[in-house]
Order: sequence, then C-alpha cells, then structure tokens
Amino acid sequence: MTFALIVTIFSILIINVFVVSVGGYHFNSGTNIKEVVKDIHTVYEPIIAKRGKILDYQDSVLVEDNKAFTVHAYIADDRFDGDKPAYVVDKETAATQIASVLNISSDFVLERVNSDAKQVEFGVDGKRITTAQKDALDAFNIPGLGFTEVLVRAQYSSSLGSTLIGLTRFDETEEKQVGIMGVESYYNDVLNGKNGVSVYRQDVEQLRYDTIDSLTVEAEDGKDIKLSIDKIVQSSLDKALNNIMQAENVKAQEAWGALVDVKTGRILALADAPSFNANDPDTVYMNRATEYQYEPGSTMKTLTYAMALNDGVITPDQIFNGNAFYLETDPNTGKGKRVSAPSGGIETINNPFKSNYGNITMKEGYQRSSNVMIAEVLTNYLDTERFRQYMLDLGFFTPVKVGKLPEAEGYELWDYFHEKVTNGFGQGSTVTMMQLLQAHTAVFGDGTVVKPYIVESIINPNTGEVEYQAEVTKGKKVFTEEAVQLTRDAMHENVDQRRYGMQRFKMDDISVMAKSGTSQIVIDGKYSNKDFIFSAMLGFPYENPQYAFYFAYKTYDGHSNTFVANEMKNVIKTVVTNYPINLTDDDEEVVTPVHKIVMPNFVNQDINTVRGKLSELGYTPVIIGDGDVVIEQYPKRKTDVLNNEKIFLNTNSTDKKIPDMSGWSLKEVMDLSNFMKLEISIEGHGFVKSQSLAPNSPIGDGTGISVILE
Repeated sequence: MTFALIVTIFSILIINVFVVSVGGYHFNSGTNIKEVVKDIHTVYEPIIAKRGKILDYQDSVLVEDNKAFTVHAYIADDRFDGDKPAYVVDKETAATQIASVLNISSDFVLERVNSDAKQVEFGVDGKRITTAQKDALDAFNIPGLGFTEVLVRAQYSSSLGSTLIGLTRFDETEEKQVGIMGVESYYNDVLNGKNGVSVYRQDVEQLRYDTIDSLTVEAEDGKDIKLSIDKIVQSSLDKALNNIMQAENVKAQEAWGALVDVKTGRILALADAPSFNANDPDTVYMNRATEYQYEPGSTMKTLTYAMALNDGVITPDQIFNGNAFYLETDPNTGKGKRVSAPSGGIETINNPFKSNYGNITMKEGYQRSSNVMIAEVLTNYLDTERFRQYMLDLGFFTPVKVGKLPEAEGYELWDYFHEKVTNGFGQGSTVTMMQLLQAHTAVFGDGTVVKPYIVESIINPNTGEVEYQAEVTKGKKVFTEEAVQLTRDAMHENVDQRRYGMQRFKMDDISVMAKSGTSQIVIDGKYSNKDFIFSAMLGFPYENPQYAFYFAYKTYDGHSNTFVANEMKNVIKTVVTNYPINLTDDDEEVVTPVHKIVMPNFVNQDINTVRGKLSELGYTPVIIGDGDVVIEQYPKRKTDVLNNEKIFLNTNSTDKKIPDMSGWSLKEVMDLSNFMKLEISIEGHGFVKSQSLAPNSPIGDGTGISVILE
C-alpha cells in the first residue's frame, strides 16, 4: 500500500514537471509560465570601474574620470511608452538635429536611422559625447533616442606635464581606459579599477525587471595617485620650454628640464618639449627627463671640482697653467702626463673657443669653464679611479629609479686615459638629466646624495587610506660640507659678480648659483659643428639651498641664451612666489616663520561660525556668495595648509561675485580658477597688478577674467 502511494505521488510530480517544462502550465498555481517569461531574458551589463585620479602635490586634480554618454536610437516602429511611440518617428528631422549636435553629416545619420535594424548608433562621433551634447540632444525631445552612460578620461590641461602624465585609450575589449604612456601607463595597475557586472532581466522592449543580486558584482574603483609636482610650477616650466622652442632667436629643436627639492628629493616640475602627438601612430613615447642619455658638457665640471676639493688635492686659490693642455699617455702604464708641445700620439685639450688663460687659480678655471683645469686636476692631482668611484657614488651609470618611470642608465666610456679625463668636463660618457639632478643634490645639500621622487602618495579613494607615502631617501655622503660650500661659493660668485656669462642668471629677489654647459651632438658617428645641447644647472637660494633646477635644449650656436635665461628665471620666480624660502645665515632667520594646520571640515556649517574659527587660527577666508552655509571649501579637509595660504569658501547663494585679487600670487589665482571653475587668462609673473573684471562683478556661466601679474 505504501509503495503504491509513493509510486502514485512520484508519477504526479513527473507529469507536473513535464507539463511545466513543455506546456508552460503550473497545476498548483494555475499560472501560464510561458506567458510570464515570454520574451524576457537575462542581461549582464558591465559596471565600469572609475579609474583613479592623478593629483598634484596640492591635491588639485590633474586627470580624472568624467561622465560621458554613447547615444543610440531605437528605430523599429514596435516600441511604445504607453500609447506614445518610443521610436524615431520623424527620421529626417531627427537626422538633422542629431547631426547638428554631433557635428557629422546629416546624410550619414539619416542612412543609419533608415536601416533595417531595431536600434542604431552613430559611429565614433556618437560615442563618449559630453554632458552638454547630451543636454542639447535631450532638448529636441526625439522619441526613441537614448543614452548609455560611460566614463572618459578628462585632463586639467592637455599641455600640462603631458609626457609625464601621459594618456589613455579606451580598450573596447576590456571596456575600460588603459594607459598607453606616462604615469597613466606606468601605474596602470594602480589606477585601473576592476569592472563589476549588474545582472537583471528585461523584455524585448527593454523594460527592466528585477535585479539578480546574487549574480551582481560591484565595481572596484582604481586608486588615486598624488604626484610630487606642483601644477603651478609645472605649468611655468612647460611654458618656458615651449617659449624657447617658438622664439625666433632660439628655435630649440627639443627641450627638457626639472626642478627638485634638494632636501627631500621631491620633484616640483618635470617637463619636456615638444610633446608627443597622440594622433600620430609613429610618435615616439619617450620621456627625455629619464630616458634620453647624452654627453652633459660643462655642468659636469661642478662635480669634478667638488671632488678635488673634497679630497684636498687642490685649493680654490691654487695656480695652474690655463693654456692648451697636451696630454701624453704612457702605453705601458696607461697613465697620462702633461707635456710642453704636441707631437704624434699627443691629445690636445683646449678651453672653450681655444682660449689661453695663462696662470690662473683653480677657482677661476672652474668659473671660466676651463677644460684645461679639469685635465690638470685629473692628470696631476685627482686619481682617475678615485674620480670614477665618485661618479658611481653620485649615481651615474645606474637608473635613479624615479618610481616606475622608464630610465636609461647612461653609457660609461672608460677605455683610454684621455677618455677618463674628458669625462671630467662632460664629454665621452653619457648620462641622464635625472642622474645629473640627483648628483647635484649633494652639491646643493650637505654633501649627501638625495634620491628624487615623482609619486608623493597612493590613496584608496573608497577608504581614504594612504597605501603609499613617499619618504626622503638618502644615499652616500659623498662630500664634506666644506667642499660643497666652496663649490657653491664659486657658482654664486660667477652670477652675483656677473662673470663669464653667468650674469644672465642674476635675479634681484633671490640669490642664484649657476653653471652652464655646452655639448656637441654626435650625428652619423661625428660631432656636429652646427647643433649643440645647451644646458645649465641652477641652485637657489645661495644662503640656504633648497632647489636644484636643470634645463637643457638643442639648437644652433649663436642663439640668444639671454632670452632662454629670462624664461628660466620666470620659473624660479614662480617657485619663490608660491613656496616660502627660508634664508638662514649663521642660524639667523631673515624671513617670517611658516607654520601649517590640518584643514578642518567646514562644509554644511554656518558661515559666521566658520569665519570665527578661521580667525582664531589666523586666517581670513575668501568667501564666495552671500549665503549663510558653506557648501564647498578649498583646501579640502585633512589637507595641510600653510599660514600664508588663502582659504576659499563657497556658500549656498546664487549671487556670486568676483573677489579683489590685488596682490594675489599666481598660485592663488589658479586656486580660485579651479575652485570656481572660472576661465582666467594670466599674463606675466609675480603678483596680480590688475584684473579685467572689477571686484564684486557677478560670476555667471562662462565668466572669463584676465589678470596681469608683475
């Protein structure tokens, strides 16, 4: 009896399953399942992860993901929203309207909307359109027109640090932006997030039903990278390099440069020109700052001079013969000596322009950029193997390892004695700009090598956790403080007393040290007599060096190096305008001490309360609007703020006014521009002298302002 009952129940279950699966009818509920699931299908829609932001040292956004849209049109006449058509009805009018916004041919659009497909897109011009374009299309109220939200990479400025920052391209396969050069590429694994997927059901008319939570995976956004560069200083260097390429009296073919804090290794600016051409498939993605290796020329003499002083084998006042140097190498020992006249097998080393200086001091030889002085030192005083060890200790012929930036190592030419000597004045072996800067941190510092860095921190935007923070990385203490001070004295004296061409770097408001260099370029195996690499290593302020500034460029002999110097002095002005300079001499402070606070959060607080709190901290904020509540602030919360920085507060008011910018620095003007999304045109350097819109003029959409600095 029991067995028969079990068989009966089991048979009913089998019949029920068969009827449901084949007939679509459920006995118990009386539901026609086929009608319920008719034309419903599961959709797997990617959730695109946001790529991490790239920020500057002051937390200004340099690159970030912005919202964009891909436009599509449903054109089959079988889709309705209630009793209204949800498809393109008037195709000719729609084609004209769509074409006007996308800036494409209306014939092309008309061809697309007249096709046999149910839904169409409009090629690359219809992908990743801006919010403004979407709004313009929405205004036409075209039935059947739809948009898919996507993310695009938006840069603060396409010309700011372009080679350093790099660029991305959208990978259709991976459905995400992928870095193809610069930081965007080298830190792709950090910036890239992980796409998620939203799983839901919808019908043929794209009516969405329930989301299947068990199958949905949320996206993981990429991490933010905070660079060491300051966008104001970076912009100034970018501009200077481009100016010397465009100037008729210079016309540089290429240019590169960087500015480093010698106490910490922080790179404030890193630039080169011309930039790559993203639209040229044959463009070369090379960062001249780290990948280009070349003979450095006379900037190397600073290091050789410091080495000899450090070993005590020469003194600044020591006399030598500054006339042409005839170098004879002993074939048995490989050692060289100075002889009185040239003959077979004798190498002749001349000063620039083949000048003969007679008997002069070692310091004057350095200041005159004498090749003969260097040959004298390396032949008779400083052992060449000792010189080579110094070069290695300073970091030459090995990558500096500036984060993940690709680097060249340089090439050491060290086979013959005369090659060892010429290395002392920057001919023969090749180096990179970053190696030169790293080596000069020892000269402008306390004699210790400090490693430059470009990434300040890596931040998880979801948690705010700082996952990486740059630290000062010191190498070997190569020089004594006495040796580097003597070297710096000679560099500053050259500029300050207007000697041997270095007067072009003299500035009224800051004391500069300088050593220039010129090196020939090897073309087809021979040194060119037409084109050269001109360069200079600057340090400032002389009293308490904080920064090393190097630049180099390729051009013809006889160009205006004064024009170039003036452009580079503008970069220095930008630095000293935006960063406090501590001039300390014998422990006596000659500038106002600088302190900093950690910026509190003032958003959603009463404006009068916030004004009072800031007053207690010693700040007078710039308040935008006459509202009673703070809706936005700059700098943002948890940001370090110096006591001489401006704090901007935006209030809940539609009545926005232009502040009085008289006396503001370039950085402060740029901060306002970013904070209020204003287009501000800037001329000159220094502080604001005048502004095109008077204070308290209303701020509206598209408001533009011009300011003049001097």
